[in-house]
Amino acid sequence: METQASESESVINRLLLLERRNRQLGWVAAFLLLLVVASGVATGVLWRKAPSPPGELAVRQLTLVGADGSPRAALTAEGENTSLVIYDNGGKPRLLLGLNEGRSGLRLLSGRDQPQASLSAGMDSAEVVLHDAGGKERVSVGVVRDLPGLVLRDA
Repeated sequence: METQASESESVINRLLLLERRNRQLGWVAAFLLLLVVASGVATGVLWRKAPSPPGELAVRQLTLVGADGSPRAALTAEGENTSLVIYDNGGKPRLLLGLNEGRSGLRLLSGRDQPQASLSAGMDSAEVVLHDAGGKERVSVGVVRDLPGLVLRDA
C-alpha cells in the first residue's frame, strides 16, 4: 500500500509541477504576444508617417525632359553665369533667360533659332531689341545711364 501511496503522491506532485509550468508558459506566451502586437503597432505607425520633404536640392545643372525623353528646360550654373533655356517640342531653344557678368537678359527665339526679341539690363543700362524674321536687329530702345536712345534700322 505504501508504494501505491508514494506513487499517487509522486503523480500528484508531477501534476502540480506541470500545472505550475503551464501557468508560467501562459504568462510567457501572453508577454510574447503583447510584444509582437506592440512591435506591429510601432512599425505601422512608422510606415504611415509621411516622409519629410528634402530641404534643399543642390545641383549645377537641372534638365527637365518630356515624356519622350527630349529636353524641355535646362537650368545651368557655370562660374558666374546662370541660365534657363526652354525648348519647344522639336528640341529647339525658344526662350533664354540668363545672368552673365552682372548683366541679366531675356531672349525669345523663333523656331528657326533666330532671335525675335531681347531684353537686357546692367548696372547703368537697359535695352529692348526687336528682330526681323531673319534675325537682324530692326528696332532698339535703350537707356544708358540717364540717356535714352532709339534706333530704327531698315533692310
